[in-house]
Amino acid sequence: MHAVKEFFTSRYDDGYLVEFDFSQLEIRVLAELSGCKNLLKDLELGLDMHCKSASLLYSGPYHHVKEAVDAGDPVWIRRRREGKTVSFQFNYGASDASISKSTKVPTDRVKEYRQNYNSEYPEVQEFIIRNTCEIEGSKVPTGTKNGYQLHEGYLKLITGRELCFKQEVDKYKGGTRFSRQQIMNYPIQAIAADIVDVAWVQVCKFMENETGCVIDTIHDSILCDLPDLSLVPYIQDVLEYTRERFEEVYDVEWKSLLPVDVKFGKNWASMEKYV
Repeated sequence: MHAVKEFFTSRYDDGYLVEFDFSQLEIRVLAELSGCKNLLKDLELGLDMHCKSASLLYSGPYHHVKEAVDAGDPVWIRRRREGKTVSFQFNYGASDASISKSTKVPTDRVKEYRQNYNSEYPEVQEFIIRNTCEIEGSKVPTGTKNGYQLHEGYLKLITGRELCFKQEVDKYKGGTRFSRQQIMNYPIQAIAADIVDVAWVQVCKFMENETGCVIDTIHDSILCDLPDLSLVPYIQDVLEYTRERFEEVYDVEWKSLLPVDVKFGKNWASMEKYV
């Protein structure tokens, strides 16, 4: 993928590709939707959430992990990477065995992470249970497969978007079930996409009378092509109002900040942080 990105360059002779990336957007959406007090607090305090994940994975104090990483300790730098990967897969609903297999982190340690996470952020698990109950409570029959009656259920999000979940046959245990991975992941990804779309519209409106263009959204970021960097602070100003605009568009209350990291470069593969 990195090599492919090298082919994406600015259309302007001295121009730059500039990427505006919403920082840790999925985690912020999860904190907001679940109302998890500790997670909201950690984000408000600006904690390094990958160090936090490492502290949960290895049952160590956050400040000890952060100090070790900042000091360049290779052991804790490696553990921070492990925490980041484990956290990513955990938030996507992967099982302990699956996480262990793909990360090479022992299953017992992954289980310890799950226990520590649920203890630290109990509202997250409650949020998943509430969503599961709503989906189960709204299910309607759709057909049969391998002799099992299948259903689909629905979950309405704060933006009014309604998600449809389809049961699948459990090939290991028999019977039918809704996918836990989908129940955990789909609401977060859907709201994150709604936030980025609101921001994208605002940036497009700003750029209507400016030289440069908005290329597209990529995951949690907006990629622009600019003749120089003079417009970057103005686009940052536009994005500062994403939370307020999101509240207006969907008539919701959003407590947490939506910070944006900016990178720029002559091509998409070699980008540096904009300060």
